[in-house]
Amino acid sequence: MNTKFLPIGLQIATVGATVLAVSPSQAAIVSWSIQGGFVNQPMTTLGLNIINPPPQSIDLSVGFQEIQPDGTIKPILNPDPNRDIFGIIEKQSVALTKDLPVLSAFSQTKTNLQIPKETLVSSYLFYLNPPGSTGRGSPRYRWVGEIVFDAPVLGIIAGYGKFTHTLANSLVGLDNISYNIRTSPDPGQDFVNFSGNVLTFDLNSRGGREPFRVIIDGTPKAAQGVPEPFTLLGSLSALGFGTWFRKARSKGNSKGKNKQHD
Repeated sequence: MNTKFLPIGLQIATVGATVLAVSPSQAAIVSWSIQGGFVNQPMTTLGLNIINPPPQSIDLSVGFQEIQPDGTIKPILNPDPNRDIFGIIEKQSVALTKDLPVLSAFSQTKTNLQIPKETLVSSYLFYLNPPGSTGRGSPRYRWVGEIVFDAPVLGIIAGYGKFTHTLANSLVGLDNISYNIRTSPDPGQDFVNFSGNVLTFDLNSRGGREPFRVIIDGTPKAAQGVPEPFTLLGSLSALGFGTWFRKARSKGNSKGKNKQHD
């Protein structure tokens, strides 16, 4: 069994403040809310587990399976009881060197958007930690929730086949890390959508990792209208002067009224 993805990283609280970003000026995860449970069973609150530092090899080519001596593949149970969604923070505020095809939503695998070359983006790779199974009769586990970023989501990357993530691996994947991503959420059964800076999902699995990438706007926050120090100082000075002027004027009016009543 591949044990690279057992919980070896940073365990984050279920609903929290900002998760990791490379620097405060770059994109970050702001909050999340995740519920999980076996299909048609009560759900419990889950977390988002950011693997930090990331592993040197990211192998999401298969789920929880075991190759038998005769070459057949047998599903196996996951010994880890943790069902949190796992995440890896990839390149942040990087300029694309090529156009990057992405999805506007995952309920089918056909790319229908394209992020232009030279766009500044930040990337996040997410995947499940399913219960595994002993065969087709095993129950499926379901994850429902949302992840809020501090910048708009530009697209999703997901789908079957070894070439689906190949371009993204080279453009937004971490340097000096080998990627092998060949599995995917199931079209028509799993859903990943976004609106503005909010990603929503409804996923279920027995033993598959169901990996997907989220590409968001990577424009540094300092370039998104944050006032320069001198501009901010000037604004505060003007505000202070305005407050002083109103107080002085109020005192003057008060004295004038007192004289009229004397």
